[in-house]
This record gives sequence, structure tokens and C-alpha cells, in this order.
Amino acid sequence: MKFQNRIARGLAACLLASFCIALNAQPLLPSTTSTIAADSRLISKTATPSDRSAKRLWQISVVTLSVANVLDVQSSIGKHELNPALSGSSGTLGAQGILVKTALQGGLIGIEYLLTRSHSHGVLEERPRSRLYRSLAIVNFAATGAFAGIAAHNYTVPAAR
Repeated sequence: MKFQNRIARGLAACLLASFCIALNAQPLLPSTTSTIAADSRLISKTATPSDRSAKRLWQISVVTLSVANVLDVQSSIGKHELNPALSGSSGTLGAQGILVKTALQGGLIGIEYLLTRSHSHGVLEERPRSRLYRSLAIVNFAATGAFAGIAAHNYTVPAAR
């Protein structure tokens, strides 16, 4: 029971961290008056309403991906794990497997965040920003579907004895 509580707290922390990364990509509150001049130059050159809606779509896709990953991990705990990279010594999903799953999702979100940050500073300006955000959202929603499907299957598998 203690092990499952630690796992639940760790997954909650990972979910919170990925949610914060997504929210950090675009502040939800308007800028303070002291930085409006600096922000308005950036916004006027790069951010269109289409860019903002695409960015919001990407943020939502990051949250759904995190929730699907948490569901996948939760549905796999205590069940026989077919992937040897994720299975512990008993053949079930162990702490190391949970760490690997979480690291893979964190890596994906981290790379996406770096792509969006470098894109917002003019590195990849030849492509429209909304296209980048929409492409990343499609990747995230596809991964969400895969993780949700795996989690649904895992709930039908009996626990390992």
C-alpha cells in the first residue's frame, strides 16, 4: 500500500509538472503594465488569433496526454508487463518501469516546449507558428489515443498472482 501511495504521489507530481510546462508556454493572465511595451512588440509581430488558438489546442493536448499516461500507468500496476524494459523482477510493472514511462512523456513534452520556445524567438520563423502548434497537438492527441487504448485494454487484464 505504501508503494502505491508513493506511485500515486509521483504520478500526480508528473502530471502537475507537465501541466505547468504547458501553461508556462503561454501566460493566462495579461501582462503587467511595466512589460506591456516589450510584450506588444512581440505579440504584434508574431501572435495572431490563429496562433493563440493553435497554442491553446497544443496546451490542451499536453494535458490530455498527461492524463492518458497516468491512466496507462495506473492500469498497469500489479499486472503482468510484456515489455521487458518496463517490467520489474517479478514481471509486473515496477518503479523503474513507471520512471521510464514518465521520462518518455516528459522528454516528449520537453522537446515540444523547446521547439515552441525556439520558434517564438525567431529561430523557425519560415513556418507559421499555428502550423507548428497544430502539428504538435496532432502528435499529442495520437499518443493520447494510443495510451488510452492501452489503458482500456489493461483494465480488462487480470492482476498477476
